[in-house]
Amino acid sequence: MFIVERWRRTSVAKAVFFGWLLGCGVVGFPPSLEAAHKDWIGWGDGVHWSDTNNWSPPRPLQNGDSLFFGGNLQATPDSMVNDLTGLSIKRMELSSESDQFSTQWFLEGNDLIIAEEIYC
Repeated sequence: MFIVERWRRTSVAKAVFFGWLLGCGVVGFPPSLEAAHKDWIGWGDGVHWSDTNNWSPPRPLQNGDSLFFGGNLQATPDSMVNDLTGLSIKRMELSSESDQFSTQWFLEGNDLIIAEEIYC
């Protein structure tokens, strides 16, 4: 009887503890903002993806974001650097409402995973 009751208390304690860990994001699921639509505006250094002032809204890129280049461009980047590690985006779109940028863009830096598509 003692062993069964001790096992129940231990199991409940473990379930509560692991639930708490998951809820706090300690077990590999860090709390994060919802993935977003991010426009490149280039108001920061105009080159590095880690510079939040290059993006609208100005917050760090995170996995699942969709990146858009065009329309809101303030400068024509011919070379950009993905200086973020482990970035996996949903999609990337290159578009223009006018002839404001060249179609020859270069992306340097770390590996990038694009889950869905590149749209031009």
